Amino acid sequence: MTEAPRSCQKGQSLNVCGLMSGTSADAVDVAIVRCKFLDDICSTGQAPRVHLELLKYGEVQWSNEDKELLLRLMNPELKVSLRELGRANVLVGTRLGEAVRAVASPGPITTGAEDAEALSKPHIHIDVIASHGQTLHHDPPYSTTQIGDPAALSAAAGSITTVADFRMADIAAGGLGAPLTSTFDHMLLRPIAGVQVFQNIGGLANATILSAHTSGPHSDYALDTGPGNCLIDTAARMCDATLQCDYNGLLAARGKVHHGMLDAMLGYEYFHRLPPKTTGREVFSGAWLRQWMHAFPQVGGCDLVATVTELTAISIARGYTLIPNDIRDAITHVVVSGGGARNPVLMDRLQAAVSRELHTDAIVFLTQDAVLQDVCHSENAIMQEGTTLSDAKEAIVFALLGFLTVNGHVGSVPACTGASHAAVLGNITPGKNFESVMLTQRDA
Repeated sequence: MTEAPRSCQKGQSLNVCGLMSGTSADAVDVAIVRCKFLDDICSTGQAPRVHLELLKYGEVQWSNEDKELLLRLMNPELKVSLRELGRANVLVGTRLGEAVRAVASPGPITTGAEDAEALSKPHIHIDVIASHGQTLHHDPPYSTTQIGDPAALSAAAGSITTVADFRMADIAAGGLGAPLTSTFDHMLLRPIAGVQVFQNIGGLANATILSAHTSGPHSDYALDTGPGNCLIDTAARMCDATLQCDYNGLLAARGKVHHGMLDAMLGYEYFHRLPPKTTGREVFSGAWLRQWMHAFPQVGGCDLVATVTELTAISIARGYTLIPNDIRDAITHVVVSGGGARNPVLMDRLQAAVSRELHTDAIVFLTQDAVLQDVCHSENAIMQEGTTLSDAKEAIVFALLGFLTVNGHVGSVPACTGASHAAVLGNITPGKNFESVMLTQRDA
């Protein structure tokens, strides 16, 4: 029996708090976004027009103890008991809820008595929380595991309705559950002409490749190209245990690329697999890097950092060569976001690699700040000092996905994830405000 298309009504706005903690486990990205549909669209697969307004963005650092726990849980070489995993799930959920309160509050959230002056000022109202959680293991087409229990999160944030577990619905539909940033790119960033690549470089690197022409069945592509900052961070810590990353690419700049090791790593099968494809820290782990170090024991220190930086740049560029030639040859811009955009050595090597692999010097490289300004309406947003819209993008993505979910609208792009059909993503944990949220959207 075929259901009639369901109407997704133009409605009142919702303030959705998007949460993202990436595989580097540095911080929880928190974006509070006012979301609204601009028109009535039937759920026939056509993307609805949405209006997003970024209200506030902040990053809440994981404590050293919590980060150590998360990195240990992600380590495929270590065994973790069910008891430890269960407790970590609740702990992370609680920490995520605390992060929501910290950013929504006009002042800091203290562990003791609350700041009376801060409490006298208005907090930003939040209708829905949309949490990616913390990925521990991503294993499509079978499963994906994110921790950060939504009930614990909701309770810690003040019993706010929470959407979580976004990836499994796409996997159940035969997809890879990633990259979900492709939904945001597909809906809001389609170029007017040519082909643009939206490249995120977080712990891992993922790209959405969008064409201005959408008439064909294969106008959009998405893939995890491979490592982003994860191997660079690992190599930097091997070089200097006090470092968390290669700040400004200083170590890579002092090192020399070992081309024998580089060529061997580039032969890894994942880099040659056709899109759509996805990977994780369980693949590009410290153990993965150490096996190559064992094969090339002469490579260490700054030379190791330089070599994995070059690996990251080339693997991203070669990812673009895996799409059809007509789409690849029409690329005009590469728009970069994520922590990797702050590494000038990586960005320099990426531009060189793209020029070499795509046989052109005409491609323009941009950061996503200017592009996101136009679609996130952030003119009046409160931004944590030292952060940019590029930093905020993934948290904004999950705010959008949560908004789509509570409206019953699909949130995946099958052409980008490999699913057989688009799916409504995530599971909803009702808070005290659940009835009012759903009535607001139904009756708008």
